[in-house]
Amino acid sequence: MITITNLTARIFVILTGYFLAVSAAVSSLGFINALFINPSMGGNNILGLLGIALISVFYSYVTWPYTILPALLIVVPGELFSRRDKLFYILAAITMNLFLYAAYSDAGNQGGSIIAILAKILFSGFIGGLTYWMIAGRWTNIPSQRE
Repeated sequence: MITITNLTARIFVILTGYFLAVSAAVSSLGFINALFINPSMGGNNILGLLGIALISVFYSYVTWPYTILPALLIVVPGELFSRRDKLFYILAAITMNLFLYAAYSDAGNQGGSIIAILAKILFSGFIGGLTYWMIAGRWTNIPSQRE
């Protein structure tokens, strides 16, 4: 039986997982850009990486409002159908990244090749989905239908 306390705790865990997943996905993009795509940004020293990490965390605060509705389209069915496997959340986050890129990007003005852009989208979706699964997706106090 679901009580108000269990539901409140679950909503808190879901929101925490969502915010940390967005932060991890955005931070992974910052580190990819620093280490592999533009090493002149300071990818060779620790202060440069620390600066990129701080900028990524700030940028993730800007990103949260744009991703809340697509994330709800992932989380609500995942909770209703008691999905606890990491593949579901990873593939859903990658799909969400592809849709957000198509909706908000100006594809004509993107620097770099489409392969590099898709690699960043796939990697950040993988990191975001895995982070959400580790925090909120793999456990619940609501029993699964498969158990």
